[in-house]
Amino acid sequence: MLARHVKKILAPSETVKRKVVAHFGVERVAAAPEGVDTSVFHPKARGNTHELPGRYILFLGSLAPRKNLAGLLRAWDAIGREFPDTWLVVAGAEGTVFRTEILPRAERVHYLGYVADADLPALYAGAAAFALPSFDEGFGLPALEAMACGAPVIVSDGGALPEVAGDAALVFPLSEPDGLAQALKACLRDEGLRASLREKGLARVKNYSWQRTANLIWDVLNEA
Repeated sequence: MLARHVKKILAPSETVKRKVVAHFGVERVAAAPEGVDTSVFHPKARGNTHELPGRYILFLGSLAPRKNLAGLLRAWDAIGREFPDTWLVVAGAEGTVFRTEILPRAERVHYLGYVADADLPALYAGAAAFALPSFDEGFGLPALEAMACGAPVIVSDGGALPEVAGDAALVFPLSEPDGLAQALKACLRDEGLRASLREKGLARVKNYSWQRTANLIWDVLNEA
């Protein structure tokens, strides 16, 4: 009802904009992508990371099925033996519905639980790789935050993730059963690939500032 009566609808990505237009049959939709504060999220960030393993893949998000953490655990279980010095670190608070007990088991998985905002940049910066394998995302801000901190990023082709990540991440197809495992393996094995992803990621986040977001919203408000 609201979609057909408001003057303008703001979406966090072109992907969501297209979905809104197609689903509601409205044209008054504008995309205003989210941003990253690079004074906070950067490769030299420091924080409380003393309890972390020396080398780790990072997942940050809720335990909701949409985030596909179960798929990441299965992929890690399939390849983890090839990387005995590496752990999978899962950051995110448990909810009342989705808990770690319902997830597949895998070796060398460290559940951090809730992580304070002040410690997130250092958590990203210390990761050998960051993985966001969601089935669907309206934007995927953690992927950009990880790029800003110099972490090589792996994302699925779910929702807006390919749009946001561009060529600065390894994008694996959800339709391929071993796509995530192969992407993880390629990233962990190849230092040259990780260096390339770091460089591309740091360049890409320059296109996503909160000032740009504010300017886009301001323009929409003035047009409405």
